[in-house]
Amino acid sequence: MRNSILKALFSFAILVGAAYPSEAFSSQPFGESYGFSSEDLGGSSYLGVDTRDISADRLSALKLKEEHGVEVTLVDQDAPAGKAGIKEHDVILTLNGTQVESVEQLRRMIREIPSGRTVALGISRDGQPMTIKAQLADRKNAFFAGPKVKPFVAQVIPPMPVMPDIDMPMSIVVVHSSTRSGLMVE
Repeated sequence: MRNSILKALFSFAILVGAAYPSEAFSSQPFGESYGFSSEDLGGSSYLGVDTRDISADRLSALKLKEEHGVEVTLVDQDAPAGKAGIKEHDVILTLNGTQVESVEQLRRMIREIPSGRTVALGISRDGQPMTIKAQLADRKNAFFAGPKVKPFVAQVIPPMPVMPDIDMPMSIVVVHSSTRSGLMVE
């Protein structure tokens, strides 16, 4: 009897999965979470900041006139950015004279510069422009001292979707015999 109930529940779960494909439950993540893998990045230089793109609603809070650059949301004080004096809510406008338009562009530019090189960062702090110089560090040496330890790629897990109401008539018949057992769903 217990096996029959388990089989019926299992079959019901399979039917629900077939009736509602996984695309129906997919959702966009609320935010992005970035981890780093040297294979994904292509280079090993790093600055030591978390950033986000500038949006129109942040312009007045950051005292900016134009919607370009990236806002620093977190600074690793032991990394090149912290040692150079970059602060949270600074806006990186340029890197070595090249205008920064997005987080992805800044990451690409930093990856392409060899570690150990000094870069000039044009920033805006409370609406005041300034230039800060920082020496890029090697990500592998700074974060992962152990041999063959690789960084991970962070996963964003979307919230569990609401289970849909299922209004379909269904009858389940569990059949047992000495030679076979099965489940028939009508």
